[in-house]
Amino acid sequence: MVLRNRIVFDYIFIFIVLYLFCIMVKSLQRIAEERSYEILFELENEIGIDTGKLPEIYYVGGPFAFGKLGIKEEIGEEYFDLVKKNKAGCCFRNHNVILLATLKKSVLAEEVGHFIHFSNLKNKNRNLLDLYFTEMIVETLGYFSSRLISNSRKNVYEGTKDEFEKLNFNEIFQKILDVSKEGYLNQEYLIYNQAYPMGEKLFDKYLNNDLSKNQIREIFLDPLKNEEDSFYWFMRIKNNLLK
Repeated sequence: MVLRNRIVFDYIFIFIVLYLFCIMVKSLQRIAEERSYEILFELENEIGIDTGKLPEIYYVGGPFAFGKLGIKEEIGEEYFDLVKKNKAGCCFRNHNVILLATLKKSVLAEEVGHFIHFSNLKNKNRNLLDLYFTEMIVETLGYFSSRLISNSRKNVYEGTKDEFEKLNFNEIFQKILDVSKEGYLNQEYLIYNQAYPMGEKLFDKYLNNDLSKNQIREIFLDPLKNEEDSFYWFMRIKNNLLK
């Protein structure tokens, strides 16, 4: 009798724990949505852009199954697992979807900043150079967005050597081509080595009124329709607006 009661108690306890866990996961999903939308409205108001739509938010920090994603064929389970493992976030350019494996404000703000930028971006990465320069601009604006919202955001590339320092156009192109043949980590490093310091400088100049809201909005709104536009904007930001 005692043993049977103990088994019943254990089942009830497990049921209660699972029930509370499900409630917690649903609550985290709701919190992720609410915070993301609050940040979206704040950024839109600050920059002066109205996207006219809301992103679809998936909180995947809990036991969220890859198969539940409607765009799973386009991102791959390996990348999905990477987002979860690193407690990171990701905004998909061709979808109104943001994945979040954390509720950290700086991460939410960066992905929402990407969403605002992607809402206007028409670039399809027509070649390798276009891809890299576009990604550098995307990550620059994402970092800038996170700094607008989160004072705690730090530039982890501060103090690192600028990989493009003292290089002419042809040398920059060759640097990208060389890195593209290397591993993913080197490719990622080159993009963020440029983007995060540029995003930090962009924020500082905006905060000090050295850059106007119109100038910031212009970067967000340019669709990069032509093949050379990404390179033009990258060089304009790096060598003109931030000097």
